[in-house]
Amino acid sequence: MSHVAPERGSERSRSGEQSEIRTFLISDIRGYTRFSQEHGDAAAARLTGQFAEIAGEAVEAHAGEVVELRGDEVLAVFASARSALRAAVELQEVLAGEVEADPTLPLFAGVGLDAGEVVSVAGGYRGRALNLAARLCARASAGQILATSQVVHLAGQVDRVSLTSLGAVELKGVDAPVEVVVVAPLIDQALQPREQSRPRGRAELPIELDSTVPLVRREPELRRLRWLHRRAGLGQGQACLVAGPTGIGKTRLVSEIAEEAAENGTTITYVRGANPAEPSLGQLSR
Repeated sequence: MSHVAPERGSERSRSGEQSEIRTFLISDIRGYTRFSQEHGDAAAARLTGQFAEIAGEAVEAHAGEVVELRGDEVLAVFASARSALRAAVELQEVLAGEVEADPTLPLFAGVGLDAGEVVSVAGGYRGRALNLAARLCARASAGQILATSQVVHLAGQVDRVSLTSLGAVELKGVDAPVEVVVVAPLIDQALQPREQSRPRGRAELPIELDSTVPLVRREPELRRLRWLHRRAGLGQGQACLVAGPTGIGKTRLVSEIAEEAAENGTTITYVRGANPAEPSLGQLSR
């Protein structure tokens, strides 16, 4: 578990501990215990592995950090409340798309968020915000995001996000009622998943992207490309430029995600620039 460096505005407490304002996101799978009992340990491991992979991609895509993975639960920390809200919304959207594509993996999760002053300790954090996020996660239903009013206040206006106040809510283990807000994506018909969100059967991979050379030390970049591919499956496609010096492995990186996408039936096209000095263009289309 890694430590997130304090940002400007952090203060040192009288005891000498460094305090900082952070937003915490906690999410776990609903019905996990029942699923594991009915389908066995191997299926449960596949479910939690897929959930951890997707949640990690969502967190990293919004400049957050996964602090802890524990069974079917993910704990992440963000320096920005707005980024945490966006990560939570996009995570739920992608999980819903994954369930539609593969109903055998019931990736139904609840999410809780809170923000406040915390203290970094060995291997993690200590503070009320962390506890409240956990309480809200436990209360959230499948597919639901619950946040404190503190998170919403710090985040300000967030595009394509709906906020509905539940008022003051009593939470187990918390002395006073907490102002809770339901966070959800705004419905946009132009961005809805297609009827067939994931084509079946392997698509053909262009020979230029067919590589047998192992990919080394590119996991962060690969996770970012995977996340963009998942978002594209929801109708939220965008361009991504992979740039760097010649020979750094740009084509090899792109070929890795192209291979994974082709396995899921995504159409891959490869276009070479007219000038040999210009970079070639690759495109993944659903």
